[in-house]
Amino acid sequence: MTWTPINWPGAHIVRDLVKMASGLFIWAQSIMDYLQMHDNNYEVVLEQILLGKLSQGSRSLDSLYIQVLLEVIPEKSAHYMAWKLLIKDILGIIIAAKVPVEQSDLIYLMGEDESEMLKAKVAHAILKLSPVLSVRPETQKIILKHLSFSEFLMNSEKCIDVDFFIDSIKYTQIIGINSLNVMLKSLKFNMYNFPSSYERNDDVKQQLLSKVHNYIAYSCIYWVEHVLDMDLERDNMVVESVKLFLYKKLLYWLEVLSMQKVLNIVPIFFRKLADKMKNIDYTLAVDLEDTAIFVMKYFTPISESIPHIYLSVLPFAPKYSYIRREYLHLYTNILQVQTGLEEKENPLLITMKEQSRILSVAISPNGNQLITGSCDNTIKIWDVQMQQVVASPLQGHSNYVTSVAFSPDGKKIVSGSGDMTVQIWNTDTGKIFTGPLRGHTNWVRSVAFSSNGKLVVSGSDDKTIKIWNIYIDQQAINSLEGHTDYVTSVTFSPNGKYIAQVQRIKL
Repeated sequence: MTWTPINWPGAHIVRDLVKMASGLFIWAQSIMDYLQMHDNNYEVVLEQILLGKLSQGSRSLDSLYIQVLLEVIPEKSAHYMAWKLLIKDILGIIIAAKVPVEQSDLIYLMGEDESEMLKAKVAHAILKLSPVLSVRPETQKIILKHLSFSEFLMNSEKCIDVDFFIDSIKYTQIIGINSLNVMLKSLKFNMYNFPSSYERNDDVKQQLLSKVHNYIAYSCIYWVEHVLDMDLERDNMVVESVKLFLYKKLLYWLEVLSMQKVLNIVPIFFRKLADKMKNIDYTLAVDLEDTAIFVMKYFTPISESIPHIYLSVLPFAPKYSYIRREYLHLYTNILQVQTGLEEKENPLLITMKEQSRILSVAISPNGNQLITGSCDNTIKIWDVQMQQVVASPLQGHSNYVTSVAFSPDGKKIVSGSGDMTVQIWNTDTGKIFTGPLRGHTNWVRSVAFSSNGKLVVSGSDDKTIKIWNIYIDQQAINSLEGHTDYVTSVTFSPNGKYIAQVQRIKL
């Protein structure tokens, strides 16, 4: 409040408010925000609170939330239900959005036509919702002040005014549909007015980033995630919108992802979308998969300089790919490749070269990294998209590294070696987590993690299989013997109860 009498509201009233809060700090905080909103008549509002008009404790919090929502609606408004719907839509978008959005983004993600009247209504609603919403001053992003407010809105038993009840799945779908519409309407060639093909993104990013509005950037980055949450078999219009986007706007979309440094989402989410599309539109599913391959193959030029999407990448699109068919004819002044083109996307995405002979390779659970075990006695961690080693080689073995594997969470690596040891590594630090684990009397040929990541199995030329607890740096917890020759491969069953092994058999 701007001004209150000294010692207001008095110790006895504070004690009553503490009792009414029933131990809920969020109730106390919300009451203070509510009083702040009623700066001109805070004493009347406080009296209503003390008289129990808003109930007490957790029930009081629900009543308070309803009261805050209702007070957004201007007094004597002739459009009472329209205001309720607008409030619901604003909060539905804020809750369903993958990241906090700005006030100016809401209208577009709601799918409404921009007008000065609507902008004023949204601004009024956000201001009146200040007891439950906060606007970050440095970014203007809107966030909920407490998780209990979203839980209240999405719980039909708590939110007794059904006009405010929010179905988060419905609003996820709304954002997905409207994001597609935003891209179809807004994406165009040279989105950032890139000055020269001789420039890299990083050279001009600061001066160009603001040329694409936040709601467009949000739509480009998160539309696939929203669409993946939808029942596409029942929504043919969304499938048609995806097709229109893919065949008319793809390259302009890549411009935005390149500048925003999020190009890695294409192979991750397009493969998921392709899987979802296979039983709906097989051709579209194939084209989505091909797009993932295309972006992975040309990740470096696309990510480093927007003009080279057209100058260095598009000319080499496979002969019979939809990318070549739909886009090449639009740009007549670029390189025209006449011979040597692949007929279709080659499943071989990339080739990374290592100086030493590689004996084992494994890919991380999220697909972003791979590891190699080599004859130089080291393990190397590679970034799949950057196509290069991203950390110093892991050193600790004294002989060839014959087998490597990631843990299920991708945070650890197990390695086996000709030095007869097994070692566990931390992928973040590159340091040894457990080991060297000793017990084999000949080369370790194969290693694997259990599904819970707590156990490791190893197979060796000493004709044994050993099971290790990765948190115990000592001898194996079990040794399986009786094989008649080298154990060349081992793995756990998905439930961790069984081990499959392969041994060499002399004929």
